[in-house]
Amino acid sequence: QNQMYQVSLLLRDSEGENYDICWTTFSSNIALPTGEYSIPDVKKFKQSSMGRALPNVTPPGDDLRLDHLTFLGPLDHLSEQGTPASYLNALASEYNLDIILTLFDINRIMPDVPLSVPVVGWVPLHSPHVTKSSLDY
Repeated sequence: QNQMYQVSLLLRDSEGENYDICWTTFSSNIALPTGEYSIPDVKKFKQSSMGRALPNVTPPGDDLRLDHLTFLGPLDHLSEQGTPASYLNALASEYNLDIILTLFDINRIMPDVPLSVPVVGWVPLHSPHVTKSSLDY
């Protein structure tokens, strides 16, 4: 999440550019309901009976600058087995996204249909070195 946050600050502070930056989750066990949320909305959700039923939803601390972020609740057909390209297309359509930047293992994207928007796959490395046997890379 720190990497995501740092990227959001870089995009927010880009000179001459104006980005609407949205975050979502790809895990149903920490998900907000479908919809768009500001950070005050996320904090209110956590205090609600539904939010208390999801102990893994942890609102960020007050010391982070978050007013540039919109949080997106995932759509109903979220899959724990991976993320189909059709799901990324549905997110783009539902929330009017122009581009999607993913920050998870790239092998979790399942190419079931062509992508309808540009998708940048950020590949987090889990080891200090990439070898030829690292098929995911």
